[in-house]
Amino acid sequence: MKRFHALLSILVVILLAACGGGGGSAGSSATSSTVGTTTTATASTSTTATLASDLIVGFDKTSLSNTGSDRVNLSITAINADGNVVPSVPVSVALDNGGVFNGASSADSNGQFTGVITSPGNKSNRAINVTITSGSVRKTAVIDVVGSQIAVTPVPGAPVAGQAVTLNIRLTDAVGNGIGSSRLNISGSAGFSGAVDTDSNGNAIFNGTAPASTGTYSVLVNGSGITATNALTVISATGGGIPNAVGPVGPASLNGSPNNIPNNLTSATNNRAVLTFKIKNASNVGVENVRVKFLISAPGLGAGERMSTGDTVVYTNSAGEVTSDYIPGTRSSPNNGVSIRACYGLDDASVATCATFVDSSLTVTGQALNVSIFNNNTLVGKYNNTIYVQTLVLQVADSANQPVKDAIISSSVDVTHYGKGGAWAANYNYPSSGIAPTKADDYTNTLSDTLQPTSSLATGTVTGFNVWCTSEDLNRNGTRDVGDDLDGDSVLEPRSSDVTVSAPAGNKTDSSGQMLLEVQWGQNVGGWLAYTVKVSTNVEGSEGTNSRAFTTGVLQGDVANGAFLTPPYGVNNCRTNN
Repeated sequence: MKRFHALLSILVVILLAACGGGGGSAGSSATSSTVGTTTTATASTSTTATLASDLIVGFDKTSLSNTGSDRVNLSITAINADGNVVPSVPVSVALDNGGVFNGASSADSNGQFTGVITSPGNKSNRAINVTITSGSVRKTAVIDVVGSQIAVTPVPGAPVAGQAVTLNIRLTDAVGNGIGSSRLNISGSAGFSGAVDTDSNGNAIFNGTAPASTGTYSVLVNGSGITATNALTVISATGGGIPNAVGPVGPASLNGSPNNIPNNLTSATNNRAVLTFKIKNASNVGVENVRVKFLISAPGLGAGERMSTGDTVVYTNSAGEVTSDYIPGTRSSPNNGVSIRACYGLDDASVATCATFVDSSLTVTGQALNVSIFNNNTLVGKYNNTIYVQTLVLQVADSANQPVKDAIISSSVDVTHYGKGGAWAANYNYPSSGIAPTKADDYTNTLSDTLQPTSSLATGTVTGFNVWCTSEDLNRNGTRDVGDDLDGDSVLEPRSSDVTVSAPAGNKTDSSGQMLLEVQWGQNVGGWLAYTVKVSTNVEGSEGTNSRAFTTGVLQGDVANGAFLTPPYGVNNCRTNN
């Protein structure tokens, strides 16, 4: 296919010779539809008008990166034989090879037709053929999808003749994200032959045997629209075969991608970080055959962590680069809690002493979980304010402070204290308390059984209560056992149903690691109860828990005549009925 010539400095404008057409119509609307792998957008007309004699087609660029989010903007201007704009003509845009076109809703009065070309699914390097038609006018172009990269690290880097060799392969897109579920074909003069599929992170492993004779051989890895060619040098059992690197060399660098990685389950290796070592000379040219050994600096995490290159020496390529994967075990780390060291040298002796090295830090996020409980100072009334609702937001994060999605959270509420007395305190809205009452009759005779003038919370004093009483269900089993029911009224105060908790949107965290809870109580017990919300989550064996204590509040508009003005649990001390 013939590619369009660039006519504008900003837009790649395409103008090809075309023939004029027959009749058309004005007053158009555009529709988009997809059939198979071809996407079309068509502007249709309703009244008779002249069709275009030519189309001026512009692209803002002629390639798409394979990230899935990149886009090419397309603009089309329809003109007649005199070069004048023809409004509202029908235009059709068709793409193949997984390209998607989203067009304008209608062609405008200036004869402009615009749209966007994307490649949201297929990440392989390839050409998308674009066919644009309007009547008898037909234009073609090619948009290239680019960005696939294949990195291959043989282990050992220089095998002995006949030795087992492992190829660590990683397939990534234009920004370094792994491309999963892709078939990679292995070939080359080294005699390796076969195919492997990448895992969800773009990793694949191929096991082979080095040729029986010393020498340098090729290893070809083909997939995702590209072929990576790598050299494999086979040495004799007595050593030699890889020439020393030529110095002097500039500073080396070591970078991990990604810097934060999840831990692996037992025996799993999918989660890993690629450590890329780079070194160049004074002319900014990569230095080949630099010896590199990747190490996990002490103390490490243990629990199955390792480097994909093991304890072998690997060699930089012609670009002065070599990679190794850090594969975490089952444990997580603090922020930047894993240190990787790359020892390097121009020859075998220098790399063995690790006299020169460069370090990089990683975080294994794992699922070391923390759960936070957030509240505001607002209540919502239900059923004409008979029920008050307080919304809490739970937030789950791992050891790197990254949100944890789909963590299942269990929640409960424990009514720890209830108030008795002759007056209600005007603590309307939601109190700023977060601690259970500090002055309460816990039935151990540490406080007087007589009425108290005030009842204190750790964050302030709620006046007017006579006394806080500890829940009479001492073991929280819901049954009136011996020693419970201290006031002798045959009822356990407060009832566990006086305060309830629920998860209205489900018990899993969203993509932000957050989940909603609703705590509800009746208007009549507002201000008379203290409760504790307890939450816990467990992901892949790591547990996070938290609890916070609150008091029931009321709405300010109900203060004048609310049902809570009548003490719901009585006016006497904790050990006297009513």
